Amino acid sequence: MTAVSRNGSVVKDNVDAARDAAGKTAAAVADTARSLADDARDRVSDAAKHAKDSVMAAGEAAAARVGDTASVVGDQAAAKAADMRDALTDASDRLADTLRNTADETARPVQARVLNSVADGVTSAADSIRGRTLGDMTDSIRGAAQRNPGLFAVAAAVAGFALARIMMPSQRDDRS
Repeated sequence: MTAVSRNGSVVKDNVDAARDAAGKTAAAVADTARSLADDARDRVSDAAKHAKDSVMAAGEAAAARVGDTASVVGDQAAAKAADMRDALTDASDRLADTLRNTADETARPVQARVLNSVADGVTSAADSIRGRTLGDMTDSIRGAAQRNPGLFAVAAAVAGFALARIMMPSQRDDRS
């Protein structure tokens, strides 16, 4: 064997060894890249899950706050309605007392009976309102209107007429 052929064989062995080392290095780099990609995908997936959970928790917290606020507003509205109901029943009681006192002072028996009857009606209405919630009263009125629609139409007309008479200045006041 000549020196050239020995050198060629050594070079070939060195090239083969370098190729094998490069292949192993490439395989190791590919494995490392796959491992890093898998790790990055897992981290992105975990971050997305964490973000989703955070958004869901924030949404639930906001919904709870809205629910709490609605509950507080509802409670305040119910308390205000109860205060107005109590004021209405107190005013009704005073009106009934005034009607009874007027009936006692009148010398006309027919007027006295009418005033006492109206006072009894006002007292009865106040007693039916006292201690009931706004929802109970609304349901009761709605049921009565469904059972007696004609009566409610007449009552609405009378109430409208009375309200118009109260709201319009009388002509007698204008002449003075």
